[in-house]
Amino acid sequence: MYAINCVGYATMHNPNWSILMKATEGAGFFCTMVVGLAYIAQTARPRCQAAVTFMFSAAYTSLGFSVGSEIGGLLTGEYGVKNVFYMVSGLSASVAIFIGMFDWIYSMNNSRDEVSSTSEHYTAAGHHPALTGQDSCNSDKDKLIDYGSTDGS
Repeated sequence: MYAINCVGYATMHNPNWSILMKATEGAGFFCTMVVGLAYIAQTARPRCQAAVTFMFSAAYTSLGFSVGSEIGGLLTGEYGVKNVFYMVSGLSASVAIFIGMFDWIYSMNNSRDEVSSTSEHYTAAGHHPALTGQDSCNSDKDKLIDYGSTDGS
């Protein structure tokens, strides 16, 4: 979507078309944010999802805009506005294809049903998934958390 948006900016001759480009930019932002958060929900460990979501949101909404504006300004001064939009369009399309291929390869390698294997693991161990937590994001050790304890421990 960003590639199409950049081509639109590079080829438009009437400034009124920028309204349409801004609308597609907003739709692209929304789609990228939703897909990114859905991907985090599928791939990150439950205990790490909040931290990963924060890093993704911070990088995408603040770091991406500030660094993108800086690099875009430098490139525009060197190559001109239209050429930069064409370059960013090609880069955006290339990254989208690369990420799509990476995701396809990842899903082919991890095609097993993780939900059933996780529930079988907890059932065999005698633990309920809602009562099990991990020591840290880097640890595979599980510990039982008793949320119903009233003795203060």
